[in-house]
Amino acid sequence: MITHIELELPMTALTSLALLVLVIANGAMYASVMDEIAGHTASGLSRR
Repeated sequence: MITHIELELPMTALTSLALLVLVIANGAMYASVMDEIAGHTASGLSRR
């Protein structure tokens, strides 16, 4: 019983950590894409 919990906890921590990294990576990518689009829009508006 105790060993089962000890084995399960690190896996849960690793899984949540991996999910967190994925979310952060996706967020950073999304932010950079939105920033690029906003930059293009701003430069396009200022050009006119």
